[in-house]
Amino acid sequence: MSEGSETTKSRKLIAVIMSKPSKLYQTGLLQGIYKIAFKNNCNVLVFGTTHPRSDHLYREGELSIFRMINYDKLDGVIYVPDTILYDERDTTVTADFLKAVREKHTHAVTIDTKYDGIPCFNCDDTSVVKEMVAHLIEVHGCKDIAYLTGKKGHPNSINRLNGFREAMNEHGLEIQANRIFWGDFWYTSGEAFCDFITSAPNGLPDAIVCACGSMGESVYKGLQKRGIHVPRDVKLASFEEFVSRAPFISSTNRRTIPVGKAACEGLIKLMNGGSVPEITNVSCEIIRNYQITCGCVVADDFNILSLCGDDADKGDLYFSEYNTMKESLTSKVDTDDMMNCIDEYSYYLKNYKGLYFCMCDGWNDPIRSLDESRKTTEFTPEMVMYYKHCTNSQGTVLRKIGNQERFSIKDMFPQTGFIQERPAAYVLRSLHFQDRVFGYAAITFGDKLKAPEEDFDYWINDISTSMESVRRLSNMRYLYSKVQTDSVTDSMTGLYNRNGFNTMFAKMLDRATESGLDAVVILGDLNGLKYVNDTFGHAAGDEIIKAAARAIDECTVPGAVCENNFRIGGDEFVKVAYGHLTAKGIEDFQNSMELYLKKYNNESNKPFTVYVPIGVKVCRAGEQHDPDAILSEADKLMYAEKIHIKKKLGKDPNKR
Repeated sequence: MSEGSETTKSRKLIAVIMSKPSKLYQTGLLQGIYKIAFKNNCNVLVFGTTHPRSDHLYREGELSIFRMINYDKLDGVIYVPDTILYDERDTTVTADFLKAVREKHTHAVTIDTKYDGIPCFNCDDTSVVKEMVAHLIEVHGCKDIAYLTGKKGHPNSINRLNGFREAMNEHGLEIQANRIFWGDFWYTSGEAFCDFITSAPNGLPDAIVCACGSMGESVYKGLQKRGIHVPRDVKLASFEEFVSRAPFISSTNRRTIPVGKAACEGLIKLMNGGSVPEITNVSCEIIRNYQITCGCVVADDFNILSLCGDDADKGDLYFSEYNTMKESLTSKVDTDDMMNCIDEYSYYLKNYKGLYFCMCDGWNDPIRSLDESRKTTEFTPEMVMYYKHCTNSQGTVLRKIGNQERFSIKDMFPQTGFIQERPAAYVLRSLHFQDRVFGYAAITFGDKLKAPEEDFDYWINDISTSMESVRRLSNMRYLYSKVQTDSVTDSMTGLYNRNGFNTMFAKMLDRATESGLDAVVILGDLNGLKYVNDTFGHAAGDEIIKAAARAIDECTVPGAVCENNFRIGGDEFVKVAYGHLTAKGIEDFQNSMELYLKKYNNESNKPFTVYVPIGVKVCRAGEQHDPDAILSEADKLMYAEKIHIKKKLGKDPNKR
């Protein structure tokens, strides 16, 4: 895969909707899909989730990846609903999928689940189960066999149960009424089945076959708990759709690559105006794993090392005590540092061709983040590709961190719109903490027939949790800074407040003295505030306070190298400045204040006039100064100016 630079769409785009792309069943499907898609010069976007958890908010965050699908931008869709084990699947993912097919006429096929009017491609599970049952009969002489099936009405339950029945019938064996038990495709079925089978009046069967690996493992544990020895007392086998965590349990499986190929071929036929049968059953190569629990392998012959977990001392494993990724990420306090850290630990993903982090606009903005009513639970209309690590057409590695590259979420993932030398597939996973959505990650192996390994899911989950830590740390830093700022800032005007003045005034005079610079203290008083408040209301009074503050703040003292402005009372303002000050510079400041307020009064169309008498006290360089005495002197000068202005305006000098 090479990174393109143009944004003209050059290839058709196929979406695959599934969960856990790293599992054996899904990986086989994807390899088959990729093979046909790449052969037909199509790009592939895989929208995936991890396994569900009991936390409803976590599930909402995971499902957000499906809500970003823009069917208007897709040429075709392959939906694998049976992999998505979320309670919300049918009311969210399936509902959106069916709406797109029926209202937008999106070309689509499904795998292993049938919907009206949409072609479905089924794995031939019947022959896989039939193979295992036949093995128990022909090799081990079993005649009385019990079967733990999946949910009633589920297509996989029906197909696998048919395989059991066909094998028994073809060998002339009767299926006793109390030998079939309906389970749920999960570990919870084991205990109930063991109670059922051990209480049967006809005793234990010769063998037990389970419709999936998780139920097979739970039955093994349930029998062991009841003191029943496998395989001495009863033989055990299962259909295994994933890589088993108990490899000593005998199983049969199927390679699903042909199903992915057939589904993608059917979809492309629809995209090109052709037709496809409503149901296509696809035969798959059977994988046989005859082990201890059926009696093919005795414990002494079994490779015990395969039962052991990974060596925790291996430094190159993700699940190792040497992996400090979570600690490193959690210590970061800003997005750039976090992305650099992610880049350092990306080697766990092994031989990828491109890795991308697309973040929601403002995902880490403290002001937005602190307001729970503005919590981002969907991808934002505009997204930011904050991290990109890929290879360009010349074979040069490109690595970018920053928020310069922005795109519309309607485009889903912008790389698929670039002109590239070869087609590619991208697997997308949501980045979230519970239902708070940060963005999504995308990984590609280019045009290789490869899906991410299972470490990718754990890696993404750890990064998502670390992003929440970074978000909270950013909020804490913002709040700490805000508390400090608020303690010295007047909320109405934005000037420093009395506390800020008390903290900074003497220090500024000391710095001026130490630097051999002149200082000036300018005290201003907003006249007529009480009159405006009483006559026109406090809103009008607030307006003239802000006007006076802007005048003090925007009119600067020429020659000053440092200047701060304060509101030290309801109508009192102070400017403190030091630098290379001159009498003309101070006069220029006074003139600019007068012109500023004159302009404001002319343009405000208010029935009152804003004027701010000021007192100016200059402190010469090198002199020691008493802050209280300086402020008192400035106040006397300001009061004298106030009397002068009132007389000039024809107002009573004795009234404020």
